Amino acid sequence: MTDVVASPEQTTPQGREDPPRSASRALSAVKRTPFTITLVLALIAVGIATGTLLSPAADKPWFQDVATGLPSFAEGRWWTILTSPFFVDHPVGYLLLAPLVIGGVGWAEWQFGWLRTLGLFVAGHVVGILGAAGIVALIVPTGWPWAVRLSEAYDVGPSCGAFFALVFASATLPAPWRLRARVIILVWTIISVLYLGRIYDLEHAVAMAVGLVASGWLPAFRHPSGRPSEREWRLIGFAGLIAIGVIQVIDLVVPFDGPLGQNHPVASFIDVAIDVVVILLIANGVRHGYRIAWIGALIIGSYNVLTAALGVAIVPLLVDAGAIGSPEEVLGIFIAPAVLWVAIMIFIIVGRGAFRVTLRHSRRKLKAETLTPNRQ
Repeated sequence: MTDVVASPEQTTPQGREDPPRSASRALSAVKRTPFTITLVLALIAVGIATGTLLSPAADKPWFQDVATGLPSFAEGRWWTILTSPFFVDHPVGYLLLAPLVIGGVGWAEWQFGWLRTLGLFVAGHVVGILGAAGIVALIVPTGWPWAVRLSEAYDVGPSCGAFFALVFASATLPAPWRLRARVIILVWTIISVLYLGRIYDLEHAVAMAVGLVASGWLPAFRHPSGRPSEREWRLIGFAGLIAIGVIQVIDLVVPFDGPLGQNHPVASFIDVAIDVVVILLIANGVRHGYRIAWIGALIIGSYNVLTAALGVAIVPLLVDAGAIGSPEEVLGIFIAPAVLWVAIMIFIIVGRGAFRVTLRHSRRKLKAETLTPNRQ
């Protein structure tokens, strides 16, 4: 009888891939993402060559010659549109950008190929940079302190192009994940622009807004989606309420100086805890489709809108009394949360059919499930 000697592939423990197969998959991934790999290597190479891998680029004497911004364009340094994506403003930025560049650009390249992804990256970078500069140029004559600060700011980095590519890649997701991803993108953009308001936050917002519209309009990237299901209405309502909760916590505990003006928190821990608990309870009820939670969200939303209206009404009195220097210092803090509450209220009213579950019905269902014996 002839002995049979097992090959290494046959003796490989179950569940473990053969080295040749793993190497083949890695090689395939490299072949499908040449632009992403080239971009990452270029960022690292520029960081090493200029020393910005270990020290902030903003501290370098040549920083303004490679960074974009209204001052650069006003002085004719239009070449900075081409140089800025290859620099990172701070060493920590490399760690923050790595998931975005590898994940966003890499995902887009995997879906669309390197040529289309290159076009998306360049388009997103140009749209975000020039769009933000144009917005700032239009509003800076008003004397808005936030606009004045942005008119003096510089920026570098590949984040605009990477976010643009990510938005287009998210359009390839099947329903309902496509809608969920876009809700997350919108929420993040709104919070970052309104409550942080740095020049790159505005650039990201412009790039992603254009990307969301264009990815649903261009035939090469369009993926039709149907009307949201009841579950989707509930999840979006839940996400919106959580976002508003996060914003209210920011208002209560985080100092900021953005487009809404300056915020100097004065709330106590108890105030913050009560707000968080109430919003979490209502948001969780909305997630389950409870009618009582839907009513509660409308009541709290109406209260916040009326409170904001009252605040706006007394602003002239505060100016006359000398409590504030100008209405612009506080108007944004009143108006922005009210606009968000109005948006979420309109949304849950339009989708009110998804919020019809009564607590009595929920208890009956739970009781029935408890009494039903488990069948083996």
